[in-house]
Amino acid sequence: MSIKNITRHLTTTSTGWLVRVRSMDQTSRRYFADSTYGGKQKALHAAIRCRDQMCKSQRDGRVKCP
Repeated sequence: MSIKNITRHLTTTSTGWLVRVRSMDQTSRRYFADSTYGGKQKALHAAIRCRDQMCKSQRDGRVKCP
């Protein structure tokens, strides 16, 4: 399982995964909190799906997550 463009984000108030995808001069970001997605692994899987969608959408000139 590749986690390119995904980093673990740890703070005193929340933990989760941060997806960052750069396209041309623009960086798109999306945060996946463990508490929102029901745990560390579920948040990671959601982040991976989003990252894959962002990368796929770059070809069409638009970046979005489901």
